[in-house]
Amino acid sequence: MIIKGYDDEGSFWQQRLKAVGHTGRLDRKAYVFDQMCRLRVFETWLESKVSVPGTAFDFGCGVGDFARLLNRRGWSVIGCDKFITPNYRAPSFRFINAIENGSSVKNVNLILSVTTLDHILDNVAFMKTLKRLSNMLCPDGYFFFLECSPVANLKRSSYQAFRSMSEWMSALGDAGLSVTETTPFFDPVNAPVPAWSIYENMLITRIGSRCEQKKYLHYGSRLLYNVAAKTCLRARPYEPPAASTINIIGGNKV
Repeated sequence: MIIKGYDDEGSFWQQRLKAVGHTGRLDRKAYVFDQMCRLRVFETWLESKVSVPGTAFDFGCGVGDFARLLNRRGWSVIGCDKFITPNYRAPSFRFINAIENGSSVKNVNLILSVTTLDHILDNVAFMKTLKRLSNMLCPDGYFFFLECSPVANLKRSSYQAFRSMSEWMSALGDAGLSVTETTPFFDPVNAPVPAWSIYENMLITRIGSRCEQKKYLHYGSRLLYNVAAKTCLRARPYEPPAASTINIIGGNKV
């Protein structure tokens, strides 16, 4: 896949890594809050599903935030990301650069993918990946996907498919995965939550925004955003929006 302005898909993601240190949102203020909410929602979901840690496969693991969370809870993690170089990823889990290299991975208890699968534009490759993930999962295992999955079809971008929820449901069923839950997730533009408004207007967040604009202070802005997001979410715990273009899609193997 060639993305406009880049030699190839890898160059696109490597440039984002170099620019902001991760492959998430470019907006640092939104990224910190969003990632903290993602991790908290995932941890709550995990606690409700699995009482005993097992083996997890993190597809599109990025710099390893979710893998580290699982490690802390006693899980053995296999991470997969073809665009992450060793200096960016966490060293505490097994790592492969392509899902094909995980052909020997079997009977994992959890498949995790956070905003990765919808970046596979080719539908054949998308289905092949879903089936590979399904084949890795043990009969009583779970999957947790957090992906853009709007009700209505959206126009594709040069690097994201924007598959509708109905397309997701059909594809997951064809891959042998049973969806048991879908939950709308926060988006700062399309699905804001009360905690986001509080966070945006906090003094420490505003100071972080000013620091971000200064050449020698912008590195400290993420620390300030982290403090603000933690403080905000303690005072106003995250609650899912009524509807969103981004959704948690969870379930198990058919």
